[in-house]
Amino acid sequence: MRRHRVRTIKANGLELSALTLDTAPLVAPYGIPAGMAPSDETACKAVLAEAAACGIVCFETQDAITEPCRPLGRLLSSVPKPLIVCRIAVRTADYAGGGEGLERSVRLRVERALGSLNVGRLPIALLHVPDRADPPPQPLADLMRRLIAEGMIGRAGLSLEAGDGETMRKLRPLVGLDVFEAVHVPVSLLDQRLIRSGGLGLLRKTGKIVFARNVFAGGLLVLNTRKLPAHLREWGGPLDRLRDIAEEEGVPLAQLALSFLYGLEGIHSVVVGTETTVQLLEWVSLAERPAPSDRTMSDIVRTMADVPRRLLNALS
Repeated sequence: MRRHRVRTIKANGLELSALTLDTAPLVAPYGIPAGMAPSDETACKAVLAEAAACGIVCFETQDAITEPCRPLGRLLSSVPKPLIVCRIAVRTADYAGGGEGLERSVRLRVERALGSLNVGRLPIALLHVPDRADPPPQPLADLMRRLIAEGMIGRAGLSLEAGDGETMRKLRPLVGLDVFEAVHVPVSLLDQRLIRSGGLGLLRKTGKIVFARNVFAGGLLVLNTRKLPAHLREWGGPLDRLRDIAEEEGVPLAQLALSFLYGLEGIHSVVVGTETTVQLLEWVSLAERPAPSDRTMSDIVRTMADVPRRLLNALS
C-alpha cells in the first residue's frame, strides 16, 4: 500500500510540512471529550515515527507541558531533525510589568523547555499573548532578538488566542515587527474571525509563517449534533449546515475542515493532534486532497457569517 506523504512548504528559508503534529495529546488529556488518557510511551513513539515517515517535520509543544510523566525530549529523540514549534505561555501580569520581570519570565520558560526537550535551541519559539495582555512591542522584540543572538531560539513568533478584529488591531504593532516571523492562531470552518477581520491578509502581507490551530474546534466538528452537551447545543445549526455543504461536495466533514484551510492563501501549516497512528494516517490522507471549489469556499464563508460572537469566543 502506498504511504501518503504530507506536502513540504518553503517559507522564510524554512522547510515546513503542511501538517504540524500537536504533541499535547501524547502527553496530556486533550479536547472536548474529556477524560482521554495519554497513550503509553511505546504508542507515543510509534505515532511520532509514523509522522516522520509521512513527511511531517513540524512538531508543536508548549513549555507548560514539557515536564509530564513522559518527557517529550525522550519521545522526540527518535525523530530525525524535528522542527519544534514551542509555545511559551507568558502570564498577563508579566506583560503588564514589562522590563526585567518580563525578560526573567520568558527566559525561565525558554530554559525550562530546552531542558525538558533536551535540545540546545528551540527552532521556533512562539510567545503566547493572552486576550487581556497588552505587550510592549519594542521591548519584547528586543528580548527575542537577544534570545536569537544567544542561540536559545532559532526564530521568534506569536501565539494568539483569537483572530478577531479587536485582537488584530491591538496587536498590529507587534505583528508588524520583522523579528516575529511566525504566528500561531485559531482558524477553522467554525471560527473564521481571522479571515473576516482582515487578519489573514495582514499576516500574508507581512510575510508571516502561519500555523492554523483548532482546525476541528477542540473536537466539536466531529460530535453528533443530536448529542451535543447543553453548553454546545447552539452549534447544532451551524454544524448541520456545514455537513450539508460537505455532502454536496462529496467529502467527509473532517476533509472539508482541512481542505478549507489549505484553500486559504497565507496558511502554511495546519496543526492536528492524535493519540494513534490510525488517526494520524487519516489526517495525512485527508491533507493530500485538493482544496474545495471556489463556489464551496464562498458557501462556507457565507454560511458561517451569522454565527454569534459568544459562540466563537468559547472556541478560542
